[in-house]
Amino acid sequence: MLRSLRILLVAILLVLAGGLPRGLAQQTSDNLPSRLDELRPRWEPGDRWTVETASRPLHIRADADQAVRWSSLRWQFEIPATEDLSSGDCLRVEVTCQAEGQAIPKTVLWLNRDSHALQRITTGLPVPGGFEELTMSYESASGQPAPILGPLSALPVDTPVLYGGAKGMQTFSYTSHLGTGESKALGEVAFAHQIEQQVTSLPQEEVQKLFGQHFTKSLEDDPFSKSLAERPVTEIRLRSQGREVRQLWQERRPWPIYCDNGYTVSRLVAVDCKEDRP
Repeated sequence: MLRSLRILLVAILLVLAGGLPRGLAQQTSDNLPSRLDELRPRWEPGDRWTVETASRPLHIRADADQAVRWSSLRWQFEIPATEDLSSGDCLRVEVTCQAEGQAIPKTVLWLNRDSHALQRITTGLPVPGGFEELTMSYESASGQPAPILGPLSALPVDTPVLYGGAKGMQTFSYTSHLGTGESKALGEVAFAHQIEQQVTSLPQEEVQKLFGQHFTKSLEDDPFSKSLAERPVTEIRLRSQGREVRQLWQERRPWPIYCDNGYTVSRLVAVDCKEDRP
């Protein structure tokens, strides 16, 4: 009895002093990393990963999920090289649709090598008779990294801020404009955005439920999906101008293991990255 009281007293004193033994700290952290930096991927040229998306038909009501067939596609993300933009050293990420018979143009992302903030995106938007190339550039109003909501719904390319403290909600501002951002034309219009980022933990039971709603394979049906249940999950929600994106992140993963932007859900299905190689 006295020994138990001593252990309890030591724990209380450590809390008051700002520290806890490693085991106790893990029990009271809600499985969140101590800092978001721990979730930031260590991308390198040559890394690649595959994402599966499931999209709701545009003409179907949002409350009719169980009565419609969602359209599934797989996309390969690959980092062929780094590129030096006016905003700094960036990683070039090329996204290619892997579906046969789908004439979908490649999407290219440029993300800051240090912060992973989205700097530029070039993609093809569907128009009558084909696709029209669109390039959007982004910059933070404060000069610090900001979360970005991309222009696509069928291919989730929204990027959170993976810096700093890992719990609670923060508000950021950024601007977007058409073009590469390397030179601004006279009269060019920039669009201001305010965005909220909220970080919480998520139980594995909820993760399995989300995966089972829109994908034919659950977390237990293949080795990679099963491995997703072996690490804690951090949930990040991005909200801006009526849009909300929900992402699930794990340490040492190059991309969210799950994402839902209200129209398309996606999951990570394969990884070939140096960080995860033996």
